[in-house]
Amino acid sequence: MSVEQVGRPIRTVIEEWTGEYVLTPTNSAFAGAELDQLVQASLGSRALKAVDPGLRGAQLHHPGRLGRSANRAG
Repeated sequence: MSVEQVGRPIRTVIEEWTGEYVLTPTNSAFAGAELDQLVQASLGSRALKAVDPGLRGAQLHHPGRLGRSANRAG
């Protein structure tokens, strides 16, 4: 898995080409109170695996209401 930080070159964070740790990875997400754990889902073993990638993920952006509801007139 590679990541890109704004203004910095892309770097490899996790490289696990053997498939021994995470067989057929499907999704990745940062977790934990500090978003410093990288969790990967595995299709092959129906499991989640967490590692410390040495960096933190970004918090999700939750946009506010997007104007008036489509069901309201005016």
